[in-house]
Amino acid sequence: MGNCICYDGDFDKCPFVDAVQTVEIKGFKDEKPECVKRCEYQLYVGSPFIISNFTIEEVDQIMKENTLCTYI
Repeated sequence: MGNCICYDGDFDKCPFVDAVQTVEIKGFKDEKPECVKRCEYQLYVGSPFIISNFTIEEVDQIMKENTLCTYI
């Protein structure tokens, strides 16, 4: 199993390339399709927490540190 941090959406840093899929998204008819990277399976692995005990910045940091892109 491989894991990489993925909450920030920057999958270029993920060493487990099999965990990341590139998906083509079609926009308006006069625009070219856009390719975006997505995690096949995202998993929060941190401890449960009560949002009201933290600031937005603190919750964001907790999510960044504990959300992984996982594949088997």
